[in-house]
Amino acid sequence: MIGVMKVLLEHHADPNKISEQGRTPLTAALYATDSGLPESISLKCVKLLVEAGTDVNAANIETPLVIATSYGLTDCVKYLLKVKHDKSTKVQLKSFGEKAIKRKDYHGASKFYTEAIELDPSDATLYSNRSLCYLQTTEADKALHDANTCIKLRPEWIKGYYRKGAALMSLEDYKEACDAFMAGLQLDPGNAEMEKVFMEAVEEMKKDHLARKGSKPSD
Repeated sequence: MIGVMKVLLEHHADPNKISEQGRTPLTAALYATDSGLPESISLKCVKLLVEAGTDVNAANIETPLVIATSYGLTDCVKYLLKVKHDKSTKVQLKSFGEKAIKRKDYHGASKFYTEAIELDPSDATLYSNRSLCYLQTTEADKALHDANTCIKLRPEWIKGYYRKGAALMSLEDYKEACDAFMAGLQLDPGNAEMEKVFMEAVEEMKKDHLARKGSKPSD
């Protein structure tokens, strides 16, 4: 069961999909213990689903926590309580980070986002926001790393490519910046801001090419 779930999630299966019986994969993993599934296996499935972004508060009739409690799944109850606490703390840290950015306190904001990432390393928006902070504090290498992580987590989200392109522009890698912005445009061809920064990257790439050409010694 765990192996099948891993494969499905790796292929971007929806961890919050509701079945005809009104169950999510998370509640199904808990209900399955009533049919003989060991709690240890159920817990492993629960952890996989949480890492994939499942909603621990989703409920058709009962929430996952209520189900785990009613079935006497002590380890699952402890884990779900921790996840709920961590998610609440993450929301607070994210809010603190956003407020710090508004104050232009990018060092402070990056620390808040780092703490939030420790609680939920699967949240692409945290990496996107921290990438912005690193770019503002002239840590372009770190900004690029976070942008790449953001893209890996949410390859269909245009913001990751924007962050990547911005970091590459700061690193003066204009060719790669063009490629990043173009990847974003392919996702959203009508995005005016992405088109603008793409054209800026093209112009910088041309200037860089001419400068390199002019600096070559003549024969």
